[in-house]
Order: sequence, then structure tokens, then C-alpha cells
Amino acid sequence: MSNQSDSNKELIRVLTALRTLCDIKCSSTTLPPQSLWPKTRHIADYCGMDIYTSRRYLMKLAKSKKAYMSDGSINNSLRWHIAPPTPAL
Repeated sequence: MSNQSDSNKELIRVLTALRTLCDIKCSSTTLPPQSLWPKTRHIADYCGMDIYTSRRYLMKLAKSKKAYMSDGSINNSLRWHIAPPTPAL
């Protein structure tokens, strides 16, 4: 059970890092060009983890529609952006 708890903490840490980096780099209310989105490396460095671990969590966030992933790599790296919260029904 501890392993899942640790995993959730790491996921929240990556989500928080993504939110913070998006606020710093892309402060407008409209979705900026993908070239301005934070790179996997930036998020990994912010969290103090390797890029493969951060990418795994970022992919989970994208799958759950809490983050956007760039359409493809830009200068050999994926870019990420926080998704707006969806209203509760």
C-alpha cells in the first residue's frame, strides 16, 4: 500500500511542477504555442527525478486529461501543458 501512496505523491509532485512551470512560462489565459510549453527535462529537474520517471507520470496525467502533450517532439523533446480543470457534473 505504501508503494501506491508514494506513487500518488510523485504524481501530485509532477502535476504541481507542471502547473508552476506553465504559470511561469505561459501566463496567458489562452493555450500558448507548443514550443513554449515546458519540456520533460524541465519538469524532471524541477521535481528532482529522472526524465523517464517524470515522463511516465506526465503520460498518466495526459491520459487522465489533466495535462496536454505536444503533438510530437519539438527539438527532440516532448512538451507538456497543464489542462484546465473540468467542471464537476
